[in-house]
Amino acid sequence: MSTDFFDEDLTATEAGAADKPAAAEPAPRPAAEPVGGRLARHKEELGGQVAGAANEIERLKQRQLELEREKANLENLSRKQEEYEKGKQEIIEKLDRSLLLLEKEEVQTARMAELLASMRARFKELLDELRAIDEERWPDDAFGAELSKALALVEDARMTYKKGLAKIEATRWPEGGGAQVSVATADALPPPAASEPGFGYWLKAGLAFTLPLAAVLIALYVLHLALTGG
Repeated sequence: MSTDFFDEDLTATEAGAADKPAAAEPAPRPAAEPVGGRLARHKEELGGQVAGAANEIERLKQRQLELEREKANLENLSRKQEEYEKGKQEIIEKLDRSLLLLEKEEVQTARMAELLASMRARFKELLDELRAIDEERWPDDAFGAELSKALALVEDARMTYKKGLAKIEATRWPEGGGAQVSVATADALPPPAASEPGFGYWLKAGLAFTLPLAAVLIALYVLHLALTGG
């Protein structure tokens, strides 16, 4: 029987090698990215960022416009409020002052109207009495008595006239007063027209008219005394 030759060490080595798993193969390396593709991707990213920044700028501009409009509205509201408060206070003060003046003038006007009505009635009465004197109808035997009565009536009319004029002058509005209520209630009144002659003028004119009549009556009385010898 032939004996085979075995190399025990070689056999053991081969057996051990058979028992070990096979070594893992290294992973394949990815292919390098082309330079042009990377730049394109970076350019695209930058374009997106620019567009986003532009949108943000536009949004901020719109917000700025809104804030400016809101600011203008608030300023306008504040100006109106200030104008309202100032105007209200001014017109209240003017109305208060004017009301007091009007109340005083109302009392003064009522007093003046009452006096004028009384004096008008008295003056009319005296005027009627004076105009009713008919010197031509005085009898010769009573001429002196009639003349004395006429002179007394003239004197009474003159005294009544003077007292009435003095009362009117004392009751009328003081210098610078009267219808001058205040600029508070008459800021835009038109300039007054040329005034007509007032009541005092006609009263003084009446005195000028009665004086000649009194002089005539006195002359007639003196003439009567001369003719009658008394």
